[in-house]
Amino acid sequence: MTDSSNFLFGHITKSEQGIFCFPKDEDGIGKSLISTGTWGSKELSSLKKIVHKNDNILILGAHIGTLAVPLSLDCNHVYAIEANPDIYKFLRANIYLNNRKNIDSYMIAASDTTGYVDFISVSGNTGGSKIYPKLPHPHYLEDIKNIYKVQKISIDELLPEIEARIIFIDIEGSEYFALKGMKNCLNKTEILFIEYIPYHLEFVAGITPEEFSTELEKYFKILYIPGLDIFVEKNNFKNILRYMYDKKHSEDQIIFAKDINQISRLGNAS
Repeated sequence: MTDSSNFLFGHITKSEQGIFCFPKDEDGIGKSLISTGTWGSKELSSLKKIVHKNDNILILGAHIGTLAVPLSLDCNHVYAIEANPDIYKFLRANIYLNNRKNIDSYMIAASDTTGYVDFISVSGNTGGSKIYPKLPHPHYLEDIKNIYKVQKISIDELLPEIEARIIFIDIEGSEYFALKGMKNCLNKTEILFIEYIPYHLEFVAGITPEEFSTELEKYFKILYIPGLDIFVEKNNFKNILRYMYDKKHSEDQIIFAKDINQISRLGNAS
């Protein structure tokens, strides 16, 4: 049987990270799981350095669960948010396949308003699926599989009682809107992992790095940038994020914290 079979719906792999099924045409996360048994190993390693057994973790952009499932073994509870209807079914299946009772999942787009948003589900590297960009650059309109009307809601409205010590956000340019809708949640959060891609800020969110920084300065005092291996204090958030924006320097995750002691173990020298 080949991937071209009309009856093949997906693939399934098993590794130390867990048991995962995924779409047959997934060539980002899926290809990595097939060839190496892992995905997001750097992020997972960083998270495991700082997670505590009694922690609650919120993941925005959980995809098929390659972080949610292994992290659920080391913490109290995981809240997994995934907006893509084509992927959410695989997230639910993987929670079941791994018998994880401490993961709650939700199919919504985290935002600062309530309603519906156009969501682009792409084929191939499905991790690149996202809300319809504010400025629709042709790059974002390639490999479109489906465009859905997806419910959008703020995290503060969806999970008003949540106390997540750690938040992980990877939602392809929607990070700014999610942040604006989780003020209560962020007040109680110690550590935030968040994707930083300059062209997502420009085209998907339609904001400047200064606007992005302003939202984060409300809650955090220290920033760690893994690719540069530097810690940055709050008064320099805007400067470093502008520098990265101008240099088109992207990071899968940059890490914010209320206190440097909460993330000091993440530095390469530690």
